[in-house]
Amino acid sequence: MRKTCKKNHCFWCSTTGFTLIELVMTIAIIAIIAIGVFVAVDPARRIGESRDAQRWSDIVAIAKAVELYTADNGQLPDDFNVSSIDVGEKVVLCSSSATLSCDGQSEACLVVNDADFLGPYLGSLPIDPGKSAVTDTGYYVTRGSSGSLSFWVCSAYASTGIAMDAQVSLPSFSSVCGDGDTDTGETCDDGNTTT
Repeated sequence: MRKTCKKNHCFWCSTTGFTLIELVMTIAIIAIIAIGVFVAVDPARRIGESRDAQRWSDIVAIAKAVELYTADNGQLPDDFNVSSIDVGEKVVLCSSSATLSCDGQSEACLVVNDADFLGPYLGSLPIDPGKSAVTDTGYYVTRGSSGSLSFWVCSAYASTGIAMDAQVSLPSFSSVCGDGDTDTGETCDDGNTTT
């Protein structure tokens, strides 16, 4: 026996469905709620991770620009061709000479303003998302254990450091006595150069 539907008699007899507009509106509402939940779960973490991603991108760009310049010119950019940076010593990248804070310590500044490097190889000196001016980029350079040029982030959201080694080597390390550095256990003041 077959049932017949009478108008407005039962809900399962309806022959109409959702319209395209109703489906689109429903999906849009669900998407907005999902985005709200995603951001509301831990906004500080999301912002921190986003800033760390930008930091990683910045130091990779600097390292790759130095590598490309070195490959094209057969030498490091003048600003990075320094022999006084020792293994583990932090020298903050900046646009004008100053003593800057990096990871809670006062550090020297390496002025990067070579027009042959900035522009053609690196559009401009990147700035950490937590900083506001190129006078203190929030990024530093150091000598890696193998003598390579290594770029690091002064302060990151993640507990592990963000670093990138450029595939180039710094000149051999040397220091000038009397510069305040301790060489072989004592501070030298006679003006001689030691390597």
